[in-house]
Amino acid sequence: MSFRNMFCPYLGALARLRPFLTAFIRQQGANVAMMFALAFPAVMLLAGGVVDLSNNDSVHSHIQGAADSAALAGAKAANDYLAVNGAGAQQILAAKTLSNDVAARYISANLRGVRLQSAPSVTVATDIVVRSIKTSVDISGATPTMLLGLVGLSTLPANAHAVSGANPGSMPYYQVIFLVDVSGSMSIGGTPQAINALKANGQIQCAFACHDPNHYYSGVDRRELARNAGIKLKIDFVNDAIEKFVTELMAFDTGAVEAGHFSIGVNTYSTTFKTLLAPTSTLSAAKSMANTIDIDPVTPSSTGWGYTYTADALTKTRLNLQNVGDGSSASSKRTFVVFLTDGIQDLAAPGTLYSRTTGVEFGQECAALKAQGASVFAIQARYNPMMDQQSYVDLVSPYTAQISPTLEGCASGPSYYFLASDGPGIQAAVDSSFDEITRAINLKLAH
Repeated sequence: MSFRNMFCPYLGALARLRPFLTAFIRQQGANVAMMFALAFPAVMLLAGGVVDLSNNDSVHSHIQGAADSAALAGAKAANDYLAVNGAGAQQILAAKTLSNDVAARYISANLRGVRLQSAPSVTVATDIVVRSIKTSVDISGATPTMLLGLVGLSTLPANAHAVSGANPGSMPYYQVIFLVDVSGSMSIGGTPQAINALKANGQIQCAFACHDPNHYYSGVDRRELARNAGIKLKIDFVNDAIEKFVTELMAFDTGAVEAGHFSIGVNTYSTTFKTLLAPTSTLSAAKSMANTIDIDPVTPSSTGWGYTYTADALTKTRLNLQNVGDGSSASSKRTFVVFLTDGIQDLAAPGTLYSRTTGVEFGQECAALKAQGASVFAIQARYNPMMDQQSYVDLVSPYTAQISPTLEGCASGPSYYFLASDGPGIQAAVDSSFDEITRAINLKLAH
């Protein structure tokens, strides 16, 4: 801090006193002059004391804010670490170290430039029992004074205390509803290697392994052939991702003091909308259900091979929601919808080219879902360009530039939208959704 900035508060105080002092000096008479001479030091001391106290209050507010931020960041870091790595003895020790380090770095960053008499004393401590986390921060310092030093007060204390915690036992009630697009586009190979393997397979010879159990299209079910050959489709990565999500949630629930606050539901859609699993707190049932999600079977050519009714699926998901609320009870649950799709709506349109019409007109349905109180994650399973196929050129290509903006608008925020280019990308997006949900539900700050 420069010399000029150091004395600016005092100069300001003097400027505000100047009119009164001038009028006082102009008074005639020795008594008045003598009174002025005697009172002036006291007036200056009082003005300087006000400035010293004001400066101390400003510094104290800054230090308290630094303590609050540090405690919250430390507890959040420990919570995120345990959510991903489990809550064993070694993981708890690592989470404590991480929490303390993150909090200390926050304090260091937030106290730069704060004028204190000397470096403050900082204490950070994190306590973890199973998944219950408490990070406390104490900062002790002092601000230097100017005129108050004349009466023996060379410094004023500037201390702060903050505690932040994450406690699964005090977590709100919440539910997660998966809405999964199971149209034929999800039958493409999940990685470039898988796509090449499908094309090289003598019985498939296509990037898509259509689910045709009734043999409308050919004498074999390509989806079954791909499974038997160990070739993973996008839908297989979806299954794995949801199963992992539920497995991690089960571990999270086990660590809670009061289990059973979490519910999972699974809806799928293509030509038809299905509720595979109504929201349940029996997480083992949700884990088993994850393995049953599969591509919708194709329909006969007379019915256009099947469609993708995205807007209708979002509406039905909204209408089926129950107990949406603030998380305070089982009848008022915080609600998250994980919406996974390639982003192309495909509607029946008899008499048109291909007997269908495509587009991305489902933004209003997303808005209605959010208006009902649900937080929406939008995971875009990117539609692989296939410019050598005329149907892709006619039906998908005109809308590719609109898919991402539409799904970004569908999501409840920037951190709730993910673009997944392949199967592993889908897995990573669902993992990130889990992390966002665990961050959203259980951190609180107390002093």
